[in-house]
Amino acid sequence: MIYIVSYDISNNNNRSGLNKFLKESGLLPIQKSVFFGELSPKGRERLIKESKNFFNNKKDSLLFINLSFEDFSNFKRFGINKDLNELKKEEVEFL
Repeated sequence: MIYIVSYDISNNNNRSGLNKFLKESGLLPIQKSVFFGELSPKGRERLIKESKNFFNNKKDSLLFINLSFEDFSNFKRFGINKDLNELKKEEVEFL
């Protein structure tokens, strides 16, 4: 399954730690606090469990959105982001 992970973390160290952890988990940053990638069910569970170590429930937010491959085929991107070249698939239109 494809996931989008977005966060709003107030503490700089926690934000940096989560950013690094998401990259190490194989997700690609597509915005400063938005990551994208494919995860196995085990990978998803690990990511959710471990990500909770980086945020404060009273101050911060963490959002996981799953997309089917069909949903992903409707993906549209405007503007420049070099990392998005890694996302290119034949069924995706990049504007």
